[in-house]
Amino acid sequence: MGLIASRNTKRYDAIIYPTRLDLPVEASTHCYGGGLAVIDASGYAAPGSAALGLKAVGRFEKDVDNSAGAAAAVTAPIECGAFLFANGTAGDAIAQANAGQPCYIIDDQTVGLTDGSATRSFAGTILGMDPDGSGQVVVLVGLVFGAPSAAPKAVQKGTTTLVSGVSPAITAELTATSVIVASLKTSAGTVTSTINYAALSTDRNTGAQTFKVSAVKNDGTVDTTDTSVVDWIVVN
Repeated sequence: MGLIASRNTKRYDAIIYPTRLDLPVEASTHCYGGGLAVIDASGYAAPGSAALGLKAVGRFEKDVDNSAGAAAAVTAPIECGAFLFANGTAGDAIAQANAGQPCYIIDDQTVGLTDGSATRSFAGTILGMDPDGSGQVVVLVGLVFGAPSAAPKAVQKGTTTLVSGVSPAITAELTATSVIVASLKTSAGTVTSTINYAALSTDRNTGAQTFKVSAVKNDGTVDTTDTSVVDWIVVN
């Protein structure tokens, strides 16, 4: 959950230039002290959130309330550098082994290991876990070590079993550039076919979609004798 009051976000020493920014705040926005600060798509300072098009820049130094103001009615002081933020959970949980990897904005106090199937903006580079054992993540906000700013590709994968040559419907988050690959894992039945994926449930657009994996013979028909186990992978 995002902040509803100022947060004591501990600074983790790192020399970053510039060390401090004063940025105009987005309209109708409350920036809580200690929150992860971003520049939004309109070019104004705002709290971090699970959205695309945000540029992480640092930590808000103090509470700045522009809830009733227009864009740029006030400015917010932002400190740049490395800071401790709350850790994501489940598949977004970050560990020491992830040091040096990118992390992504979940809200203005939390970062996660994944981009949420291409729904979150880059937060910064993971430097490790809090050495004091708090479970928080040390994040060098807004910077990537030795790599371009482009986020790594999100990967979804799974295994399915064909029934009469066709799998049950598989649901995955897809984008306009998603690549779907299926490959035979364990053959069963009269396997004289090529493993492929069938048409998507709708035109491929961003969001949850379903597709099926099928065993297709050379003549283009489904091999209904095929009951193989198949691996599938979606790269966004």
